[in-house]
Amino acid sequence: MEKNPIYDIQSVTEAAEGDKVDILTNWPREPSQAMDNTQWQALQEMLTKRLSLIQGPPGTGKTYVSVVALKVLLLNMKYGDSPIILASQTNHALDQLLRLVATFETSYIRLGSRSNDPEIKRRTLYCVRQNEPAVTVHGSVLGGARKEQKFLTQAIARILQPFNAENAQEPLPAS
Repeated sequence: MEKNPIYDIQSVTEAAEGDKVDILTNWPREPSQAMDNTQWQALQEMLTKRLSLIQGPPGTGKTYVSVVALKVLLLNMKYGDSPIILASQTNHALDQLLRLVATFETSYIRLGSRSNDPEIKRRTLYCVRQNEPAVTVHGSVLGGARKEQKFLTQAIARILQPFNAENAQEPLPAS
């Protein structure tokens, strides 16, 4: 953000389409019609600081402002930018936020598995990794380790063959 503070925030202001604003030095004074002054200040905080903590009583628009901020950040994101990390005190609050995020962004990962929402459960790190093909890195030890694992698994199966259920009635060989 400090390197390039010029953002397109027209989706939250009455700015003309395509207008970009230096959010560090030229933040618009007037909030959009959909926000009050404290929500507008929270949005400015979210967009201009590396870390923002937004708190308040229920019903004050914390989730709404968070979603607006995420839309602006994603709209202005460039290749190589750091990922956006959302944290919440409860799983329920995180799921509520992610349900709204999922309406405009499908490329997200939820860390943790305690979600009651089936759609969000599909975006947990575990589920996403299960659905992705294994990546082979040439020159890595993974390929050799997999071959060794296969070899050892076959050797163990041969050693345990006399203990199979089909051989249960026969005496064990001395070997």
